Amino acid sequence: MFVKQQVHNSNRMKWFRFIIIGLIVGILSIFWVFPQPFHIVYAKHFSFHQLSDKIYSSEKLTKKKQRLLQIQYGIASSRISNFWGNKIGKSPVFYCNDVAIYRRLCQSLKGSGCSVITPFGSWIILNYNGMSEDVIAHEMCHDELSSRMGWWKSKTQLPKWLDEGLALQLDHRFVSSTDSIQRYIDYKTELQQFSMGNQVNIPLENLQTDDEFFGGDAFYTQLAYLISATEVARLISIKGKDELIQESIDGKL
Repeated sequence: MFVKQQVHNSNRMKWFRFIIIGLIVGILSIFWVFPQPFHIVYAKHFSFHQLSDKIYSSEKLTKKKQRLLQIQYGIASSRISNFWGNKIGKSPVFYCNDVAIYRRLCQSLKGSGCSVITPFGSWIILNYNGMSEDVIAHEMCHDELSSRMGWWKSKTQLPKWLDEGLALQLDHRFVSSTDSIQRYIDYKTELQQFSMGNQVNIPLENLQTDDEFFGGDAFYTQLAYLISATEVARLISIKGKDELIQESIDGKL
């Protein structure tokens, strides 16, 4: 009886060790695949200053800068609501005044901002050049589309040119017109000038993934942005915004 009990206890300990090892391996695997949420959650609770329910800063901003960032967040949110009909994305904004902090949270140094979109949550990260309603609205649009499609579908079925092209419809850094036809004309003009009269081109089928879209130099990436924005503006001028949005969510483009 005593021997049986020892064997039983030994088996229980083996299963216990197996479960613990499995949990550790699982957590390490998640951290390996999705390191950003861990860094962001740590920053939120231990190193960033909370300015409002949805805005955090890595430095203690002056009252004037706090107010500016809150105004920019409000303008960007309004653009999302006007374009999409309503806003369901819930990503908070993290403003980074230091390059090293931005790189840690974004896992990249590119751009004035980035959207960290994972199965565990979404966050918008701004660098020191990203305090702008245009940058915030751009990143909010990525979150909005992902929130409506679902994380997995947005990662597997959403072409990058469409994701970026939609975001640029709310980003006025290149084209400021809000009229759909004029916006297409203006983007087309910008593209023609930048591509030296369309002498340089990237087919949309070569802009399907993150690696394809951001895989070149600064000229290539800028061209990819303008091609995507022009194509989405063209589709909106033909189909209308609501139809294009629905087709995007349904994964039909």
